[in-house]
Amino acid sequence: ESEAGGRIPIAVRHVESIIRMSESFARMHLREIVRDDDVNLAIRVMLDSFISSQKYSVQRNLRRSFHRYLAFQKDNNELLLYILQAMVRDELQYTRSRNFLRLQEEEEVKVEQQDFEQRAKNVGVHQFHDFYGSQLFTSKFRLDKAAKMIVCS
Repeated sequence: ESEAGGRIPIAVRHVESIIRMSESFARMHLREIVRDDDVNLAIRVMLDSFISSQKYSVQRNLRRSFHRYLAFQKDNNELLLYILQAMVRDELQYTRSRNFLRLQEEEEVKVEQQDFEQRAKNVGVHQFHDFYGSQLFTSKFRLDKAAKMIVCS
């Protein structure tokens, strides 16, 4: 992509840097092995740096071409909120169908923290601490650490 029109090409050193950054991200999380999310984060950092070194007109085209890689781990809180809201809806529907009653608006819906985190891990999200402290989470939910439940009020 970048070679068209005399721009700076991606070289072997860029690929080597991605490998080194992947290993560093794994080490920062005290892991011996490199996971997919480490590699994806390294690709995002490298592409972001590489694209910013290009001419403005080329940057726009490159950002459009590589938007999938550049968006990695930027919207995790939104994704986690979507997963949690879907789980709350499912729990609400299950409770309503089981009891043949409508829940009162002031009643709380509880979702197991372990189930939520497992679903999030299935889509590649492994960090939850920031989400639990975010405004997105605290505006509608609270974490009951003793019962290991997420409560929607």
